[in-house]
Amino acid sequence: MKTIGIAELKAHLSRELRRVAAGHTVVVTDHARAVALLSPLPKRVPVIRPSDGALILPEVEPLIRSDPLEFLAADRGDR
Repeated sequence: MKTIGIAELKAHLSRELRRVAAGHTVVVTDHARAVALLSPLPKRVPVIRPSDGALILPEVEPLIRSDPLEFLAADRGDR
């Protein structure tokens, strides 16, 4: 298992991701302390897809029936 610091990982991210995709695991360190583990995904990862149809949200009543600018002017007073 390879260990790599954050700065080196930032400089060589593509290379390290290719290593992980090839099946290797990489431990990421910050000042010699392990903070993350990069590992390959399982062979079968469930794919979450957007719904086939458009989601139609119901109409809702507005919380404030007045003009927002009038509300702000009243709230701020003569500031």
